[in-house]
Amino acid sequence: MLKAIFVLDMDGTILSQRTVDVFCSAFNLNDKLKLIDEVGEVLPAYRVEEMVAELFKGKKVDEMLELFKCIPLNEGVEEFIEKLKENDCGVAIATDSYTFLAKSLASRLKVDFVYGLDVKIIDNIFTGKIVSDYRCLEIPSCRKYYVCKLWFIRKLKEMYGVPIVSLGDGESDYCMSTEADYSIAVNPKTLKLKKVCKLSVKGFKDLLELDLNTFIP
Repeated sequence: MLKAIFVLDMDGTILSQRTVDVFCSAFNLNDKLKLIDEVGEVLPAYRVEEMVAELFKGKKVDEMLELFKCIPLNEGVEEFIEKLKENDCGVAIATDSYTFLAKSLASRLKVDFVYGLDVKIIDNIFTGKIVSDYRCLEIPSCRKYYVCKLWFIRKLKEMYGVPIVSLGDGESDYCMSTEADYSIAVNPKTLKLKKVCKLSVKGFKDLLELDLNTFIP
């Protein structure tokens, strides 16, 4: 019986870098990403996600996976996940990055659940076409992502009936942080997220010093 499920964002929370930044550096796409970032301020997030996915059209998936596996984890995250598992807590990755990457990381870290952005892959080639359902619940101040982390934590709550603890660092983590039983901002990149979370920490080393019962209602 699970005591709780901890839902962790991937890029910037588990990982020390954004996956898209690593890919764009490797594939010489930084200038194109910069242009997308500039117009992205006024576009819904799902449109930005479509534009970014198009950047990697034609790339080999196994090459993307190799680059992804080289991204360092944030300090203390492995120990924190181990502590959760030892204390009968479930662990989920929720990310607006690609599902096939998140599943690879989940396998390494022995994570129980994965929710990410699905893309069409044909013969080891990344097509750039997003095939995820648009699940955004469009709460106030929402940027409208394909991957709705609020939808995900509601599903976990419905299926398992246990407290949900959210951990994230950025804009896409805002929605789940408004409704999780306990919300934690990990080195938050936005004041908006920091304000809505019950706890803000610099990193996982801070969390390792706390009793897990602090987060479980």
